[in-house]
Amino acid sequence: MVHTRDLRHEPWRYRLRAFVSKPANLLLVFFLIVLVLLSLLPMATMLSNMFTVHVGTEKKLLRLPVGSTTLWHFQKLFAGDDWSLVNFWQPLCNSLIVALGSGILGIAVGGTVAWFITRSDLKCKKFISAVFVFPYMMPAWTLALFWTNMFQNSHVGGGNIGMVESIFGVCMPEWFVYGLFPMIIVTGLHYSPFAYLLIGGILKNMDATLEESATILKASRATIIRRVTIPIVMPAILSTFLLIFSSGFSSYTVPVFLGSAVKCYTLSTKMRALIQAGYQGQGYIIAFVSILLGCLILGVNQRFTGKRKSFTTVTGKSGQVSLVKLHKANWPISILLIVFTAFFAIMPLISFALESVIRQPGNYSPSNMTLHFWIGTEDSAYETGMIAGILLNTTMWSALLRQVLLALVVGFCGNAALKRATRAESGDMSEMLSWPIQQLARARLYDEERLTDAEKEAIDELMPGEAWACYDPTISDPVKFEFDTQAFRADVKKYVGVWLSVGKKCAGTYLDATMALPYPFFYPYREYRVSGYYVQMGMSDAYDAGWCDFDPPESRSLFPRALASLSWRFGAKGAMQIPVVGWLFNMGVIVWTMLFFALREMYWGRWRRFGTALLPVLLWGTFLLGPVMAGRYIYPFVCALPVLAARPGRSVKEAARHG
Repeated sequence: MVHTRDLRHEPWRYRLRAFVSKPANLLLVFFLIVLVLLSLLPMATMLSNMFTVHVGTEKKLLRLPVGSTTLWHFQKLFAGDDWSLVNFWQPLCNSLIVALGSGILGIAVGGTVAWFITRSDLKCKKFISAVFVFPYMMPAWTLALFWTNMFQNSHVGGGNIGMVESIFGVCMPEWFVYGLFPMIIVTGLHYSPFAYLLIGGILKNMDATLEESATILKASRATIIRRVTIPIVMPAILSTFLLIFSSGFSSYTVPVFLGSAVKCYTLSTKMRALIQAGYQGQGYIIAFVSILLGCLILGVNQRFTGKRKSFTTVTGKSGQVSLVKLHKANWPISILLIVFTAFFAIMPLISFALESVIRQPGNYSPSNMTLHFWIGTEDSAYETGMIAGILLNTTMWSALLRQVLLALVVGFCGNAALKRATRAESGDMSEMLSWPIQQLARARLYDEERLTDAEKEAIDELMPGEAWACYDPTISDPVKFEFDTQAFRADVKKYVGVWLSVGKKCAGTYLDATMALPYPFFYPYREYRVSGYYVQMGMSDAYDAGWCDFDPPESRSLFPRALASLSWRFGAKGAMQIPVVGWLFNMGVIVWTMLFFALREMYWGRWRRFGTALLPVLLWGTFLLGPVMAGRYIYPFVCALPVLAARPGRSVKEAARHG
């Protein structure tokens, strides 16, 4: 009989030693400290400042000592007089209008495009589906800046004019350029690709037999959409609407660009304005109200997303979807969608490129254009703000060269060191070929008519048993696990040639397969969808819980066991659902934060500290090539962030040299 040692009766130092001996406990303590510093402490400070007299304007008006407790901020902000109307109630209404309008517009545009792509014989589907997601990849402020560059008039905004007035002589009305209308349009179009991805994914993978049954019963197409299709996608529609609503409600950059010129304030911009004007207490109240509304929206969203399990019709393709024939309206609708998507996806890039070569804003004549900002010499420093144009700036090129060399050295040395330290063994080649496998499977599944018999035969050899039919855009495992590595090794030249020849014919398909996998690294609010493949394997419960691995943590060695413990304790049903804390386990948030710190250190010339970020950045690049989307792969980024955020004054060598 084995007796375990009861630590409850041991001295505290033994219990502490037993606690810190487990790496998972140390990481839990670290995340607890982060939670207190990043969430609880700021909230407590905010609550305290809501009842405190601050320096500046508040002290002068109240004639009370700084730090005194008062309810004046609440009385002033919620009194219902002109002050509260201008500084709270009107901005609150504006925020609700923008959030509601952008949510409806995003759902309407994204859902409509998703239906045309998945349920009709629309022309140019590949181009539309690929280009339509571009606005979502760009920050919202870029679309707002593009809107002002296009439609700015000479009456508002400093007298500058936009491209429409400069080229066509048409002065757009003020409400069209600034205010609530452009805020709704820009925010809604920015998030419409998000609605397209979620709703389109469900429409593409829902059971087609339900619609076929309704067709057999002589139901009209409108009835099928209303009684069958919409109820199935309704959970995704509601969840997407709430997420767009919350994003539009808390948006700051878009209202700043499109509302400040006409004094159209939302809660976020008014909070900033009050703090800058010396009314800190009222600004903190607005911030707290925004947080409460965000928590309310999060709770409502969680209530809807929690009911998704009852919708069991979203599985693999069980039947061929009968596409709606658009007939004569096909080309007009296709051209309309192409022009629409190109305007908000490609035109911003063209606009920014054009703005980078003009001296005076609003003047698009050839005489006003210059390349000094790109290839200017030292004489044009006053224009570029640099020693030379960006392409002739030796500092920029030397930094890029050092970065590439350092990446190569760290990549080779780091790989050898990690492999030796962890006793890692080379895995199956299919892990490295995840992306080409996804591309070939998608082409075999959706572009069969464009492939030759030899190409089909080669793909079938690599994926025996029609494994390509298990293709899932969001995860490579279903096809990757069935990939015949031995066949590929036997004739690498043949299969690489097949991959290249198929890629020439199906470039759009390859692009779709590529973009469907890594976007969680760029989109912070993406939820991991349970693949039908794991549902069939009986693993849906594990994935719903947010676990990244299915072996008990006790079956692992020390380091993998610590990571597995984190996955079990901080799953999608745990800390990821907590506001702010969930960001620590979100791939998109961590990656963007990591890249920000790396660029900051590079900008300030801190190459030693930049090396701290280089290894995780290279790791991130490896993930993109993998690709691997599980949450546990962001833990190296989390560990590197505190080091990069610290910003010490002197390096270690300098400190040692100066004693």
